[in-house]
Amino acid sequence: MNINSLSGLTGLQQQQSIQKSNAKLGAAIAALTSGNRLTAASTDIASLSVASQLQSANSALKQASSNMAQASSLAQVADAGTSQLQEVTEQLRNLAQQANSPILNSDNRKALNEQFKQLVEQFSSVVANNSFNGKKLLNGELSNSGEISLDKLLASEGEGSGSLSIENLSASNLFGSGELNLTTADNAANAFAVVGDALDKIINVRANIGSFLESVDYAAASIDSAIANQEAARSVLQDADFSEAASEQSQANLQQNAAIALAAQGNRLTPALLKLVG
Repeated sequence: MNINSLSGLTGLQQQQSIQKSNAKLGAAIAALTSGNRLTAASTDIASLSVASQLQSANSALKQASSNMAQASSLAQVADAGTSQLQEVTEQLRNLAQQANSPILNSDNRKALNEQFKQLVEQFSSVVANNSFNGKKLLNGELSNSGEISLDKLLASEGEGSGSLSIENLSASNLFGSGELNLTTADNAANAFAVVGDALDKIINVRANIGSFLESVDYAAASIDSAIANQEAARSVLQDADFSEAASEQSQANLQQNAAIALAAQGNRLTPALLKLVG
């Protein structure tokens, strides 16, 4: 039936009734198909505005969460590298201590010195190859202005405390420009002292990395909690209640059918009434 064919006061009322039931039915179907009870045309402007703000805020939080995950991965790679350096440095120190023994002869020290040089090369290889996303982590790139701070990761000053700064852990920087060797007892004693200082620095770096990882994990947990809470709040405002929407669709169908039936009955009665009046 064409609702525009209805005329008179009763016809206008029937037309409005059909239009209302059509609108209600359309809204129910839209909610069921999209899962969203609020649209740009929604009359609940306040809820729509708040839901939009929550969605925008959650988008920023999700990016911050992604930044935290990358920072955590970077720090774990750096920790794995410094763990290798610590292990190699401990072996270097043991060799130096062994070569310092007065019981050894020159041939013994020469053999130990060859092992020592191979370990120094291994140390340098670890520093050269430890990287994340193309960024070298152990050669000083993350020191001073290159440090990674939680403020920058969160893109909000004062929102996070903690930073990751790793000094230059190259062999030349830790062991000095001169080549260490174990060819004599005195040289071995010197190497033992230098390598011991390097080991202390590496252990301190590992401690700083561990502290940064704890800060990142704490910040990530807080962000994930905020995301969950804001998503729940947005869902209450915006997401459709499917059982309610299905009930509204059923009710709108009944109202629409009743309005159409009433309009059809009115159209049949109108000519008869006009004939009586005439």
